[in-house]
Amino acid sequence: MKENGLRKVGRAIMNLIAIGNRNRFAIHRGGEQLLEMPITVLAALLLFSFGTCALLLVVGLLAGCRYTVNGKDFSAAEA
Repeated sequence: MKENGLRKVGRAIMNLIAIGNRNRFAIHRGGEQLLEMPITVLAALLLFSFGTCALLLVVGLLAGCRYTVNGKDFSAAEA
């Protein structure tokens, strides 16, 4: 019974990782793309160093950066 539940959780996690790898987080400034990474990498960075990442995102906003999420599962959402 527990093994079946663990397999479902494992499949769900693998599915989330696959979705994160298909979609990308990009940083733009002045019409130029500065950085692009899979959402899985962004999630790992936020998980292990949330404070630093949050501070850098806010500083980027103040510096005029635009953040976009692109991919098969997202439609060019901008922040």
